[in-house]
Amino acid sequence: MVIDVVEHKKVSLSVITKRVGEILGVGFQVFRQSSVILTLVMVFASYMFVLNIVEYLWPVYLRSRIPINDQTIYWIGMAVATLLASTAGSHVLNLWTHRWQKNNGTKTHNVILRRWFIGTSLFAAIPVLVLSWLTANGQDTFLFFAMAVLPVQFAYGVISPSYETLINNYIPENHAQERATILSFGSLIRSLLAMLLIIPAGGTSGETTTIGWAIPAFLL
Repeated sequence: MVIDVVEHKKVSLSVITKRVGEILGVGFQVFRQSSVILTLVMVFASYMFVLNIVEYLWPVYLRSRIPINDQTIYWIGMAVATLLASTAGSHVLNLWTHRWQKNNGTKTHNVILRRWFIGTSLFAAIPVLVLSWLTANGQDTFLFFAMAVLPVQFAYGVISPSYETLINNYIPENHAQERATILSFGSLIRSLLAMLLIIPAGGTSGETTTIGWAIPAFLL
């Protein structure tokens, strides 16, 4: 009886492992063969790398530029502002989507949603590149700092739902089982980028850390 149970578990595990391998393989083929899906995944991964760098390092930069007695109020202000920026991005996309559907009587077209996705990515990347360039040239970037961080946070409210919607729209119906796998490729590539580039992207000090932010922003 015990032997039968063990053998049954081995067979079940073998079947599950084989099925998971098949899903991963098919998902990768769909990802590799579709230029649209490939582009969406790479843009999303690059944006998430920018977002992670900015989220992790803006407190480091802020602490290096603010007197210790004033750090708390500035930190709270930036934390609240970044949260509001992300919420605002999601709200703007939601309002625009509802307006489009009301005016046209149809769901949002993929081409239009792609423009939002790519345009918002550029909206996030360009201010970070400018901030990095100004810092590298010895300019005082403290006032421009928030103007670079907040667009990155705003973009999250647009890019995250747009990415999931577009990927689901472009995946063929006969590959519905691989949807979750293909969606996860963005996070996988973002993790690889972070592992390879997190140290140079972090800069050499708190005051100059924004120079390194040019690396993920340039990829995006």
